[in-house]
Amino acid sequence: MSLEQAKVVSKMVRGLVNHIAKKRVSRDAMLSQLNINESDLNNPDYYFPLSLYNQLYEFGEAQTGDAYLGLAFGADSDPDVGSEFGLIASTCGTVADVLKYQSRFSTLVRNFDRFELITEGDILNIRWSTELPVTTHLVEEVFARRSFFITKYILGLDEAIFKQVDFCHGVSDRDQTHFESVLGCRVKFGQPFNQITCNKSILSYALKTPDRDLCHFYEGLAQKKLVAQTQGSIVEKVSLLLMNALPDVLSLDHLSKDLSISPRTLQRQLQKNGYTLKELYNEVKRKIALESLRAGHSLMTISFKLGFSEQSAFQRAFKRWQGCTPKEFQQLHLHNTNTED
Repeated sequence: MSLEQAKVVSKMVRGLVNHIAKKRVSRDAMLSQLNINESDLNNPDYYFPLSLYNQLYEFGEAQTGDAYLGLAFGADSDPDVGSEFGLIASTCGTVADVLKYQSRFSTLVRNFDRFELITEGDILNIRWSTELPVTTHLVEEVFARRSFFITKYILGLDEAIFKQVDFCHGVSDRDQTHFESVLGCRVKFGQPFNQITCNKSILSYALKTPDRDLCHFYEGLAQKKLVAQTQGSIVEKVSLLLMNALPDVLSLDHLSKDLSISPRTLQRQLQKNGYTLKELYNEVKRKIALESLRAGHSLMTISFKLGFSEQSAFQRAFKRWQGCTPKEFQQLHLHNTNTED
């Protein structure tokens, strides 16, 4: 993905503009500096390039002298900044549900980063990464936003949920204890990964405001928006819906409602393209597994995303699809990559 293809939704940009404006920075000056207007800023379906979001942070720090700008914005933000995903998250039943929906709908907020789950015994590392240039403010915003969400929405906070937060970048001339106060745990800089370390048991933690009906309502809105983002064939549209629903399985009736056609029509169109719904569902899972293995994702992350209850079940399914184990596939991919180099 090129820098020009990396996007953030207008609501994120608007939220940051509003946050900086509270610090007595001229709103008109910000918009003029970035060559954007209020009309685009207030359009929930408008996407801005990531480069503009980086520039906004740089301009904001230059104008305010606030070296903690991203940290403060993340801690001050409502969880619905960006898209329906935040609304879904606030109505989920458990932390595991939130992570599931994050995997499905994160592209409604932005498309330049990813989260991965890494387990080490009873420890869970929630790792964030991007291949694109981002300011340290943006990284700190991402982690502060998650700390805010936990504080506001998760039940039973008898102890700190975050054990440690690691940042790849340095602390510079800033006060490390301020970061630890905002994030509520130990913070380390100059680490190999940007990640949150916590106990794996947090996946079962309940949220304070679960609402199954409202969650399903927001989920439907998000799915329709994802469908609207593609103009491809019926196979591409159904594949996108199936992919974004993982680890859940969508029925023919559910899919037909999202596509505004009858179940019988959808079934015929899939058959015309050589698929049953079950076959297409397995093909979607196979492709995601291959992409994830090439990207170096952990088997737990892939199993979680595809809806397998155990890593062993994923390994058996993968061997049926490809005739080799996931580990053998990764070794072959690594060998081919090194040979090409």
